Amino acid sequence: RPRVPLVCTDIVRPFPMSLEFEGIQEYQGFMLALQRQAGRRDSSSLVRGAPMEDLPFLEILPADNLHEPVQTRIMFDTHAEVLTIDTAGDILMECAKYRVLLHLRDDQKPALLVTGIRPQR
Repeated sequence: RPRVPLVCTDIVRPFPMSLEFEGIQEYQGFMLALQRQAGRRDSSSLVRGAPMEDLPFLEILPADNLHEPVQTRIMFDTHAEVLTIDTAGDILMECAKYRVLLHLRDDQKPALLVTGIRPQR
């Protein structure tokens, strides 16, 4: 399955994260839709505080009923070649999969947020 590395800009998570797609068509559709609406961003020019309705956002659905979904801005960083999000809230654990939705002006695109294992020291 195609994957794209994912980085949160709020705090460092002690495990790797990525978005995983069912197939190449889903990956291409997701990435093209994101870049058409938000554009490719240079990591040195990320603008904070832009209104959420002006940008695509990612909704992370919790794996349980104890947490609320997290909505966060999402962009593609051209320097690091990763997807960046502002936050993942407090719902992520290592070695887990979470359903996510990319919300666009006229569409929604599904994917999975996959977390890995915390590296051993």
